[in-house]
Amino acid sequence: MKNNSGGFTLLEVIIVVSIIGILSSLALPAYESYSARAKVSEAILALSTCRTSISETVQSTNFLPFGGSWQCESQAGATVSAFVQSIETSDEGAVRVSMQNVNAVMDGQHIVLRPWPNLNRSAAVQPGDHIALWDCGPAATNTNDISSMVPGSCRATAAELGGTSGWSTAS
Repeated sequence: MKNNSGGFTLLEVIIVVSIIGILSSLALPAYESYSARAKVSEAILALSTCRTSISETVQSTNFLPFGGSWQCESQAGATVSAFVQSIETSDEGAVRVSMQNVNAVMDGQHIVLRPWPNLNRSAAVQPGDHIALWDCGPAATNTNDISSMVPGSCRATAAELGGTSGWSTAS
């Protein structure tokens, strides 16, 4: 009488383990990229408070504050998000977020959100304007190319973002 235990042979186990290794080597980089993009999206979401504050200020005042005085900047030591190091504003009402705890490529890089009173980006906002367009994109001063890490709606070029001056955080 023959006794068949019905187990796996060594060759079958090696094949299964190698297939799992190949699949995980393909999935891990995609997961890391997805994780970083989700963290960047959270940092961009942190800018929405500033966007609301700046829109209301532009529409309702007779003068615009200087950079760092828009009342939405991150205070020293305040935690906005685990992925936001600081939020700064410029004289033109642009908002810049400095990234942290994302990955080696994103840490220390900036994303800018810039208001425009018209769709052709021909003038900076003035008191009483209605903000027609917000451009979002990587800052021109970044040392790394982060364009693949930001959402598709946040890929404005440096020319579209325009020049900004007076960056400062609130103290």
